[in-house]
Amino acid sequence: MKPELYYFEACPYCKRVKDYIESNSLQNRIVMKEVRKNKDYYKQLIALTQDDQVPCLSYRDDVFLDSQKIMNWIEKHLLIRR
Repeated sequence: MKPELYYFEACPYCKRVKDYIESNSLQNRIVMKEVRKNKDYYKQLIALTQDDQVPCLSYRDDVFLDSQKIMNWIEKHLLIRR
């Protein structure tokens, strides 16, 4: 199971997280879900958080809604296991 990142392109905080993922070559370790282009992803985000705030990282029972917390989680859980 891979972590899932809910985002939309125009969001500056999403861009920050996406840039971090790309700069660390982690694109293949995270499922990217663009909520403005895919209604099913948007529905999943709402079901998960009861809100439409992005960026949102979901992994198992953990959900993070803050770009810095998302990047901290990625650093702790994905970068050290590359």
